Amino acid sequence: AGAPAPAPPPTQLPFLTAPNVARSDMPALARSQLRALREQARAAATIAPNALIRAHWQDIADRADNILEPRRTR
Repeated sequence: AGAPAPAPPPTQLPFLTAPNVARSDMPALARSQLRALREQARAAATIAPNALIRAHWQDIADRADNILEPRRTR
């Protein structure tokens, strides 16, 4: 048996460039998803079966709050 055929060269897309994140919809979509996650975490905290699980859900909600609404004095 002979040697395996060489792999084809990688396909290059000449017009593909890195996105301009600041001018795209990506930040808005990320904030929207984080808001939804925060609300889900708050809801889960209210029905958590014990204090430890409730604390974890509240921590997730607090972290989302800190990202979405950073405090100016840190």
